[in-house]
Amino acid sequence: MGLLQYENVKIAGISVCVPEQVVENVAFGQNIFGNEELQKTIDSIGVNYRHVAPAGLCTSDLCYEAAKDLLGKLAVNPAEIGAIIFITQTPDYRLPATACILQERLGLNKSTMAFDINLGCSGYIYGLNIGFGLLNQSVIKKVLLLVGDTITKCISPMDRSGSVLFGDAGSAAL
Repeated sequence: MGLLQYENVKIAGISVCVPEQVVENVAFGQNIFGNEELQKTIDSIGVNYRHVAPAGLCTSDLCYEAAKDLLGKLAVNPAEIGAIIFITQTPDYRLPATACILQERLGLNKSTMAFDINLGCSGYIYGLNIGFGLLNQSVIKKVLLLVGDTITKCISPMDRSGSVLFGDAGSAAL
């Protein structure tokens, strides 16, 4: 286990965005589980419902809304952002990097460092470490970390291992 320590950096704020559609696992899972097995699964994972993105709503859309909300609440000028890190397993495109699309949508400077990282569960922690490391550079004062997925588009409703576990969301941390 790696232990890292950073000084003189902090998380200034966090915001999240989830799609409006909610799917309750009790109703959804009856297609692939028996009632007793379904309840045991829900109890063991603690996920009673999931938010599901409609067709046409991308991970970047969710992260954009979370970022816009966060920057507004913290009254941050987009020109102050030195780097934007976008972490997902469901990018909008293979190329260009979704971070570059978000860089433009959010009105960040063209000189803002922007890149994607393809990670799942551990992505937020990796992103924090990379962001904190970038903040040790004298030219970068603020890092925008965007983490999200629209993973329900990739998982079969009949997949017993993941269909009742994963939902869609986007987050922003400064």
